[in-house]
Amino acid sequence: MLGVYYELGHGVAADAKRASAYDQKGCDGGETDGVDYDAKTSDENGRRRFVASENEERGPEWKMCYRAGREACEAARAFGLLN
Repeated sequence: MLGVYYELGHGVAADAKRASAYDQKGCDGGETDGVDYDAKTSDENGRRRFVASENEERGPEWKMCYRAGREACEAARAFGLLN
């Protein structure tokens, strides 16, 4: 997702370099597969946390899909915005 934004010419060189490194780490390559939309959360010190530690350690795109929900993520995949 970040790569598309920077390909359009937005951002400065440092941000583009960081986005490229982000994409190379595989953060946009399948990280959103297998999102558990029914994952349990709990409030901990005023912050919402996942009950399962493996979900807490997931990347930002996985969490974005979790928050957006199944319908929104499937629509994004249909348009090629997510892998």
